[in-house]
Amino acid sequence: MKSVVELIRAAEDRGESAPTAEEIAIRLRQIEGKIKRACEVLESHGLVRASQAVAEHTNPSYTITREGTAAGRDEETAARDRIVNSLLRATSRVFKTDLGIDLRLAGGEVRHDQVTTEDLSVFVRVTGSIEGCVFFGLDRTVARELLTIVLRRPPPGIDERALRILNTLVDRISGLARVELAAAGYSVDISPASTVQPVGMRITTLGVPQVVATLQSKRGPVVVHVVLSEVPHRDALAA
Repeated sequence: MKSVVELIRAAEDRGESAPTAEEIAIRLRQIEGKIKRACEVLESHGLVRASQAVAEHTNPSYTITREGTAAGRDEETAARDRIVNSLLRATSRVFKTDLGIDLRLAGGEVRHDQVTTEDLSVFVRVTGSIEGCVFFGLDRTVARELLTIVLRRPPPGIDERALRILNTLVDRISGLARVELAAAGYSVDISPASTVQPVGMRITTLGVPQVVATLQSKRGPVVVHVVLSEVPHRDALAA
């Protein structure tokens, strides 16, 4: 049923005409009778509204009700929070075990801009049942503090070796996050980490809100930019 609601809402967002059960079935590659039953259940719960059928239009089209929109947003927010919290917990664990640094959440927000502002960005690409990117932002002074812990002396600069160390740190975070996401029912692949030195850069979000969480420590802040969304299941209807 979740896939039905998502498809109807997507049609509305694109300004398309309201889809019928037949059209929904074709797009989701499902049996029309199964889609009709799903729409009837959604309508009985006040989540979708069927157009009034007349003699020349016995196959009604469906739109999202206000209650359906609110329910969808609540579900999307809950899913987003689960994903982000898994990443933040993994980040805190790696910083504690590998660097001996305690991190605490100092603030979080949802942004619709596409900009990072830190000196360094270590990023990974996520694919599977969740798709998008995660950027770990560090100011140069904070990066030097972290590298000093690993090297046991101040680094000569942010050179190739330093970048490898930062990438390895994020790869450890990715591994822990992947395990926790799998336990929550998300099957994902996460690319090896890469580091760029943009001093602020523009990222592509493809319309997905950017969740920005700041983790504070005695060594300085680590800013986590999360641009992820669930991939709708097209081969089955969620119960």
